[in-house]
Amino acid sequence: MTASSTIRMLATIAAAFCISANVQQGTAAAPSAQDISDLVNLVGNVIDGKNPTAAELQPLENVRRQAADALGLDPNLEFDLDAIAAGIKLIRMVPYTDNGWTDGGDVISPEEFTFDPQRLMQIARLVMQASDIVQKVSVRKERHNSELAKKGIAEVPPSNAACRFKIEAGKNTCLFDQWGELFVDRRFLTKEELKTVNSLEDDYRKIYAGSNYAKNPKSQKLLTPRSKAVKGDGIPVFRGFEDSRYQAYDAMILKLVSDFNAHKADWIGGSAEQAAKVADLTPAQVKSHMIEEAGGNDKVSKAAWAVDPL
Repeated sequence: MTASSTIRMLATIAAAFCISANVQQGTAAAPSAQDISDLVNLVGNVIDGKNPTAAELQPLENVRRQAADALGLDPNLEFDLDAIAAGIKLIRMVPYTDNGWTDGGDVISPEEFTFDPQRLMQIARLVMQASDIVQKVSVRKERHNSELAKKGIAEVPPSNAACRFKIEAGKNTCLFDQWGELFVDRRFLTKEELKTVNSLEDDYRKIYAGSNYAKNPKSQKLLTPRSKAVKGDGIPVFRGFEDSRYQAYDAMILKLVSDFNAHKADWIGGSAEQAAKVADLTPAQVKSHMIEEAGGNDKVSKAAWAVDPL
């Protein structure tokens, strides 16, 4: 059975169940006119070969849940994502250009990949799930930011400076950074969502490794483990803080750390014996402290970062 016929069947059954339950039992609310309209459009799009996003599948899910509730069925049963994924025929890797990383270089064209049907369906399913997760995270983050705003706190928006490529499966898109990690605020992921994200990241790295991008000498170093995401001098580039302003004081940090570790007694105003008990500082410690103290997105933090980040 094709993805089109599967969706068509599910939509018909869901609507029929809901109408039947409403007539026979008088306990179910009939689907709204908007839900029915969305269902019709959804079926039409799938028949036309357009792969729906998770958001576009929501009307079907709404009606199905209404029917399940009326008939006493398990409302947590999910429609067949595999059937939807089976309708996707290829995976596209597209350079992300909004942050300017491709400016001044060769034009990089999107690249298309085909796999065996089972493998393709597996990747497409992960992309759809991850795309849905990113949407959920954005909602959670918006609530979080609203609570912070009540306290007069403005959080720094995650930097997209490290973003490099998008993976497209049908109409679903996921954005990845130069370390091969999904561009999503991980603070708001559930454990199960993180497992899905990690699985997709593993697939992305494999896709990247087989791409023309990885074979290009200019881009071979784009994909590296985050554990190695430090400069040659050992100072890290923190996740979400890849913008250049957060790297502006790196040279000063290295100088201060080196001097502190070499002359601890002078810095602490103590004896050599006391200084010997003080642990060495690391550039990562100092840089993270600076970002915590003056790395915010409000005017006061930006002003402090410009003149006195410590």
